[in-house]
Amino acid sequence: MTFIPDEGRTPFKWWYLSPEVIVNMANILGFEKNTITYHKQKADGRNTWFFTVVCERTVPIENCNYD
Repeated sequence: MTFIPDEGRTPFKWWYLSPEVIVNMANILGFEKNTITYHKQKADGRNTWFFTVVCERTVPIENCNYD
């Protein structure tokens, strides 16, 4: 996870979360089966790489220790 503040950016663009960070966060919450896919999409008039993380819960919620 990278903090990239910029006075000209809106606050929701201040962080870069890599797919690996999202997978690690999901694992802690009991979603241990994860798939990462990459795709190009037109953004601001140019092709940009994006990713999607799909997570599946493998640990029953009652067995998760969130303390």
